[in-house]
Amino acid sequence: MDSIFKNILFVCTGNCCRSPFAELMMKKLLSEKYGDRANIFQVSSTGIYAVSGDTPEENAIEGAKKFGIDMFPHNSRALKRFMLESSDIVLCMTFRHKAYLVSIFPWLEDRIFILKKYARAPYDSKEDLESEDDRFDTPDPIGEEIKAYENLFKNMKIYLEKIIERWES
Repeated sequence: MDSIFKNILFVCTGNCCRSPFAELMMKKLLSEKYGDRANIFQVSSTGIYAVSGDTPEENAIEGAKKFGIDMFPHNSRALKRFMLESSDIVLCMTFRHKAYLVSIFPWLEDRIFILKKYARAPYDSKEDLESEDDRFDTPDPIGEEIKAYENLFKNMKIYLEKIIERWES
């Protein structure tokens, strides 16, 4: 476990569905895998445009329940510099999130990644490796039906499982 990143930060726009689901699911997966040793991990989430204290919309809460995740008590957290600086790895939901963070915090570029792209490594092609566009985005489901959240969360769970496997190999 020594090579695994221990301070993990997930970033989306409003910290009301994607990044909190990723935070809570990663905590769950790590706990299932490592039991009591999972307490060495610090997993959190934030939103670039979050208003601290906002709650997830009902469809996000209901969609997450299918995966054993209770998002009801989550309150959004606005992005702060210390969050990035204290993280070993920052996993963004979209290319734009990553580009924004790198533009403001260029000295942290080597620890900022796009979740789906990071999970897919090794890449299928040189083009995938070098791409910095929206093909690896995890889309925002705000305003969608529960099924959209469930599909998104199912994919995010797969990405997180792949990331843990990657860290262990």
